[in-house]
Formats: sequence, structure tokens, C-alpha cells
Amino acid sequence: MILMLIGANAAMSDTCRSELEGRAATLLVAHKPGGGYDNYARAIAPVLSDLTGLRVRVVNNSAGGGMVARELMLAASDDSLTMLIESAVALSDELAQVSNQQNLLELMDVLGIVHRSPHAWVLGEGLDIYDTSLTNLVAARGTLDDSHISVTLAGMALGIETEVVGGYGGSSEFVSAVLREEVDFTTVSFQTALRRTKGNEAHVALVLSDRPNSDAPDVPYLAGPGGVVLTRAAGLSDEEIERRTQFAEMVVTLSGSIRGIYISNAVSLETRDCLRQAMTESLLSDALSRSLADLGRPLDPLTGDAAIALLTQLIEARGKATPLLAQFSR
Repeated sequence: MILMLIGANAAMSDTCRSELEGRAATLLVAHKPGGGYDNYARAIAPVLSDLTGLRVRVVNNSAGGGMVARELMLAASDDSLTMLIESAVALSDELAQVSNQQNLLELMDVLGIVHRSPHAWVLGEGLDIYDTSLTNLVAARGTLDDSHISVTLAGMALGIETEVVGGYGGSSEFVSAVLREEVDFTTVSFQTALRRTKGNEAHVALVLSDRPNSDAPDVPYLAGPGGVVLTRAAGLSDEEIERRTQFAEMVVTLSGSIRGIYISNAVSLETRDCLRQAMTESLLSDALSRSLADLGRPLDPLTGDAAIALLTQLIEARGKATPLLAQFSR
């Protein structure tokens, strides 16, 4: 696969400003209004408009679990500048289910990464992730397909058999299901987990990473030395420990929230390059930083080559995990 990196790290050129000024653009959100993706989109849109002269509108379309928004973005052209803000992990999973021959960057171009956060397990009251007698748990998620990595594979790494109850509509409903004791746990982004569990009986039991998180260093983490996987696996055979360790490493790479902004490769390379320059300038601007700080949303931007490299790493890891993940869909 050849990635086009022309101008990926450059400041926005006068030519691109002239190219974009006055044109209409749409930033699709594959989620309902009011959530994290919506907050990011509505903070980015006015900054992008001010810096470029684009007329950017935000449109929410959560139909089909976000697949409709993806299809609308992929159908865009130079006459219809339609971008999408979505999880890179979710997009990669969806495309893997549609075709084993295509990956994220063969169909769409990444204009920039807004924020990255690992996922976390939120457990109900009285449940201890270190308790090795905890071997069966039920999780709340939106669909079965979006739980293979953060629930099923993470559970296998921990030696916990998991069952998924689907149909819940987002992180608020996920955590509410835990509080109502309809399920034992759920998985959401780490920042969301910290926010949603303040002052209630549910607790952030595990961050799906290979090191402590600086925002909450006392929360146990999944993989690596000192991680819960090795602690729970103490006394098991070397073969089983290696098996669980490999599962944990897959989870760390493939789970989490990588909030990126994408556009179809059907849009000309020149226009995509100009939009990438514009997005880079927007993501690194003080105006966006202030706007997101007011919303209580973190900004952790990756732009240009660095954003493409992160997505490439994700795609390669997803390819290696595909045979295993395919077993969960049977």
C-alpha cells in the first residue's frame, strides 16, 4: 500500500486557502448529539471555518450504528466535501467485516487525530478484578460486534468468560446498566469511565493499557509487568501465561478510542492535501484548545505523517488479529 504524504506536515499554503475559501463542507458525526464526538465536532467546525473560510456544518447521523455516516463520507467528491469524525478502531473493525481485502487507508484519508484514550472496564459494586474466582461476567455494549476486543478478547487475557448484552445506546446507558445491576460491567473510554463513575457505586476497575495512566495512576492496568493479566495468571503454565500475554497485547493495540477525522479517497489528492493542511492548523490552534478546555474535553492531536503512521500500526495489528477475531463472529 502506498500512502500519499504530499504536504502532510506543511502549514496551510496560500494556494489552499484560496482553494477552500467560501466552499461548503460537512463534518459528519456518527453518534447522537451531546456526546464526546459531537462535542469535538462542534468545537472543531467554527475553528476550521475561521481559519480557512470554509462554511462547515456539523450533521449527526447515528443510523446503522454509524455505518450510514461512513457510507455518506465515502460517497463524497470534490463537489461535496464531506468529512467524518469517528473512532479509528470502530472504522477498522467495520471495514474488516465488510471486506478482508480493504483497510481504512485504502478507502479514506485521515486528516488528523483529535484525541486518543484507552478503554477501561467499569465494574459493579463489590466486584474485584484481582479476584481469581471471578471467572464469568456479563457486559453491556451497543452491539455484539463492537465488543470482540474490549470485552471478549480482554476477558480471555484475564481468564474470564464474558457474555455480552447488546442494544444499549452509548456510554451513559452502558454505565447505567451496571448501576442498575442488569450487567456486571461495561467498557468505555478511560476518560468517560472516570467521569461517569464519580459519586456512584460503579468503579473504574481496569484500564486496557500496558502501563499506569497519569490521570488515575492507582487504577490497575491490563498488560505488561505489574499488569492484572500477569497477576491473575500467577501459578499457571508458561504456555498459558504466554497465550494470555499475547491476547493482552492485542487488546492494548486494538481497543481504545482514536478519534480521527476522515475524508473519502474519491476526493482529489489536491483537495485532500489542502484539507489536511487546514485540519493540522485547526487541531494545533489555541482557539480549539480553549474551546475544548471549556467543554472539559482533552485535546491530544496527531497530524500529518504521525496520524497516518498511527493508523497504519492499527491496521497491521488488526490484520494479525483477524483470524482470532473471526472466531467470535461465528
